[in-house]
Amino acid sequence: MAQNNKTTVKIFGQQYTIAGSATSEEMEKIAAHVDNTMNELSKGMPSLSTLSLAVLAAVNISSEYYDTADDNSKKQEEIDKLKKDTDHYVQLWEDAKASFRKYQEDAKNSVEQLQELQRIFNMKNVELNNAKESLEDMTDQYNKAAADLKKAEEKISELEQNAAELEEKASGSAELEGKLNSAELSVKELETKNAELEEKLKNAESSEQNESRTLENYQNKYKELENSFFDIQMENINLKNELDEYKKQQ
Repeated sequence: MAQNNKTTVKIFGQQYTIAGSATSEEMEKIAAHVDNTMNELSKGMPSLSTLSLAVLAAVNISSEYYDTADDNSKKQEEIDKLKKDTDHYVQLWEDAKASFRKYQEDAKNSVEQLQELQRIFNMKNVELNNAKESLEDMTDQYNKAAADLKKAEEKISELEQNAAELEEKASGSAELEGKLNSAELSVKELETKNAELEEKLKNAESSEQNESRTLENYQNKYKELENSFFDIQMENINLKNELDEYKKQQ
């Protein structure tokens, strides 16, 4: 049960003992307000009796009370509206954070894809360099074979010339025919080796073209991923600006 406090106050020149659950200080403050109201009314209407002044003071104080209550009600409505707006912005903030986390995850995946493509690109570069080295080796072998073929053709020409001279001297010599046949076989072997080298060179050139096309495809894909990563970075910047704006409005 609430404590019943008593205190003596002075209102419009009269002393009263009032009791209530409020503290003495609070009751004195209320009594002082009633006393001030009655004194103000008495200045404007000095002919009114104490009872009439008391009634008018009660009316004025009641009016003040209801005005204050209405004002408090309006402020409570404003507080409720602000709370609703705050809840709305909090939800927007949570949604923005979720979107930002998703953008971060997408950006991380794009970076990982970019790194993987960079690894493949580097590996293909190594393969292409190896292919170029192999092509250079095969080109050297081809040039060497071409030089050998030229020497062989010169030798053949020389042998044919010698054979012609020998045929003139001894057309029936079996030994000269054997040398001529041997020279012809050497020429055929050199021609066969030259054809093999030319086929290898064509294959190497075709492989280099395929590697170049593959490398170009990887380069294009790498550029596409770079552009995508840049777009995601720009979206992240815009989202961060929106988050900062929401944070300022809270």
